[in-house]
Amino acid sequence: MMYLFALAVAVALGYCTLRLIVAGRLSFYLSLFLGAALGLGIIGQIIFYLQLLGNNFNHFLPPLVSLFLLVVLFWLNKSLKIQSHKNSNGLSLLVLILLSVPLWLEANYYPLGGWDAWSCWNLKAKFIYLAEDHWKDIFTPILWRSNIHYPLGLPTINVWFWHWSGVSQSVPMLNAVVLALLTAGVLLLGLQELKVSQWISIVVTLSVFTLAFGNTLSISQYSDILFSLYLLAALVCYLLSRDLKDNRLLILTAVFTGLLSFTKNEGLAASVILTLLVLSQQLHRPWAFISALIAVALPTIIFILWMVPPNETFINGLATISKPSTFLRLQYVLVYPWFEFISLKWNGLWILAVVGLMLAGGQAMKKPLNIIGLFVALYLAVLMAYYQINTFFEIGWWMSMTFNRIVFALMPTVFLWLALSLFRKDA
Repeated sequence: MMYLFALAVAVALGYCTLRLIVAGRLSFYLSLFLGAALGLGIIGQIIFYLQLLGNNFNHFLPPLVSLFLLVVLFWLNKSLKIQSHKNSNGLSLLVLILLSVPLWLEANYYPLGGWDAWSCWNLKAKFIYLAEDHWKDIFTPILWRSNIHYPLGLPTINVWFWHWSGVSQSVPMLNAVVLALLTAGVLLLGLQELKVSQWISIVVTLSVFTLAFGNTLSISQYSDILFSLYLLAALVCYLLSRDLKDNRLLILTAVFTGLLSFTKNEGLAASVILTLLVLSQQLHRPWAFISALIAVALPTIIFILWMVPPNETFINGLATISKPSTFLRLQYVLVYPWFEFISLKWNGLWILAVVGLMLAGGQAMKKPLNIIGLFVALYLAVLMAYYQINTFFEIGWWMSMTFNRIVFALMPTVFLWLALSLFRKDA
């Protein structure tokens, strides 16, 4: 029950904030799902700032600050006149409710999540919540296996719920299900808002989120699903801003891009790439976008400049003779992804996506949809370069352990691109 209350506060915070930004420009249900994603990000940032100011977890301030902010947002929304939108999303909501069943069953099958859940993300949350003024010991080099150089987006969200329930493994497990459902909801409702039929939107969403291997990754309690949610939300808001010719939605794009940067190091790289691509589109008010982005990405900036320890798992293979970056390694880096994409564990979905985008032809690379293709290409190029340059890990083991999570985090965004390229009504 307390978990539901904590979730309700986060959703209300996000929804009220989003409503102030876009003033009802979006349908209610899409606003609710985007607002829930935004609210979790706001809550995480509140926890982060309070942690920095007090140097330990204060059990009174997070609810006081959050509830005070919620009251202010309610008051600001009270005088906001918003045109009502007709909604016919009953079937879509039913699909999302039914989708929660396999996610919940899978989550209970892996209640502790995957390796990085208990050795990295949940461990960081426990340091923040339990270690008092020793919480920064999580950055001790001896704990390098816990990815100590990764940002704190997901751990701070988990800490918010632990505040209400106490430390419980059920919280990260429930949060993984919630984040997966939010991602599915943003994909499903975002496609409909972007003029894809309800049935096509449902088929596309179920194709991604009923994949058995995908379900396992979704509920693994890793930050990849948070990355996937904020990337998808940023791109949906960007495409809607172009579709509706409304710059307020660009502010939301900046907000979700800023939240994306605090998920993990890959999220930081993705946020930089996405920012450059958006700014290259000759925005009407670029400084509004940049200001919103900096404001939301401030925890990431603070973390990088003053908190992040040296990366103990990085060896520059271009500058060392002990573990050089070889041509054989480059061959592996370039070839391995193709075997991953045709692996049976994906049930042919990546092959389907490639064939579908080829059939879409120029439509897939027409503005504004081309931003997704450019982002995916640049993001994968950066990651391939990192695999090649960083020779700390044996490349075969490293790619087999991590590349599938990277491409799964991209999957909702890629299928958004595919559906809009093939099935958008005014395409």
